[in-house]
Amino acid sequence: MPALAHLTVSSSSCQGAARTRNQDAFLAAPRAGVFAVADGIGGLPNGDWASRSIVQALEDEATGTSLPFEQQVRLAEDAVLRTNRSLYETGCRAAPPFTMGSTIALVLVGHDRAACLWAGDSRIYLHHEGALYLLTTDHVEKIPFGAAGTSRTVLTRAVGSAPRLKLDRVTVPFAPGDTLLLCSDGVFNVLPASLLRDLIAARGENLADRIVTEALDAGTQDDATAVTIFAPQVAP
Repeated sequence: MPALAHLTVSSSSCQGAARTRNQDAFLAAPRAGVFAVADGIGGLPNGDWASRSIVQALEDEATGTSLPFEQQVRLAEDAVLRTNRSLYETGCRAAPPFTMGSTIALVLVGHDRAACLWAGDSRIYLHHEGALYLLTTDHVEKIPFGAAGTSRTVLTRAVGSAPRLKLDRVTVPFAPGDTLLLCSDGVFNVLPASLLRDLIAARGENLADRIVTEALDAGTQDDATAVTIFAPQVAP
């Protein structure tokens, strides 16, 4: 079983060429076993504030306690739900009112498992025994846009865009030799799963930096963020 103190963690984030500021935010707290990637919605105001508010709430409320695994998961989930309400009400009280929001991909690692919670289209992957598995389902919808036959993708769920929020969740085994990857769409929109699999399998130093660099080299115009969590083999 991976011990939290022995997790190998990397993280990286870079502003996209089409952005005036980086609206992604991330959290990597290996001692608490809490990790997150949040991507502020670029078409709405204050996306960077929304994403950073989520990450700050998780850091403040979910990383300073030592609780049984399910209680820790609930604490983190509640922090996201409270932030959702706060962001929504802030927008409603503004003059004029506005909507803001952010995705969230959240992982809590226990001694032999990982709980994955999400809203939006930031993703969580598991690399296990040479294969890469997508653990999340994007909350998106394609709608007609512009010329006939064209469409654009819109989020159907995000933190802060509605008064109530439901986080989807899966819990998976997390064994020695496994790697979890959290990333924003600035990464997976330009890097195929086969390349992500090969990059993770190669490991080495600064894995998240290499993933983000590959995304930039592939021409991403969006902010690119990655967090990786590797459970090494621990001698008995």
